[in-house]
Amino acid sequence: MKKLLSIAVASIALCSAPSVYAQDWTAPPNNTTYTFSSSNVSVQKGTGLQLTCFMSIDIVRDGSGVVTAQNPVMTGGFFNLCNTVVFQNTPWTVTNVGTNLWELSGIYVDTTVTAGDCQGKLVATFSAGPPETLTVNTGFTTPPRSTLEEVDPGTGDCKISGTLSR
Repeated sequence: MKKLLSIAVASIALCSAPSVYAQDWTAPPNNTTYTFSSSNVSVQKGTGLQLTCFMSIDIVRDGSGVVTAQNPVMTGGFFNLCNTVVFQNTPWTVTNVGTNLWELSGIYVDTTVTAGDCQGKLVATFSAGPPETLTVNTGFTTPPRSTLEEVDPGTGDCKISGTLSR
């Protein structure tokens, strides 16, 4: 009976181990930077050319526990057009808005290859992995949780979709 109980306990422990990876992200420890990146992020301005870009972003927690998103970079793509998508107004505020959902707000995107800039927020879904990932989606699926709406008249809202890993 003891042997059967030991096997049952071990089986339960093995079956429940993956749930550790479904935990909510509590942000990096104080004074820590986590860099998330991917070379497979879809980007499009309105009805313009859809690009596949490299994107990198730092999630930083300062000594007082404040979490921000900093140093967003987008490069590559068709004729290096991803370089024309310039993120401004950093650092962006990062807030936990639900289980595994983080909102990056105060975003301003200057798009030099197409008319009209965008602004708004990105809602990123966190997965503890491994590897840890942040997934963003604005406008490529319905309904998007994030909005980067057109500021100036141009070709439409900005769309960004991809999964970045740490």
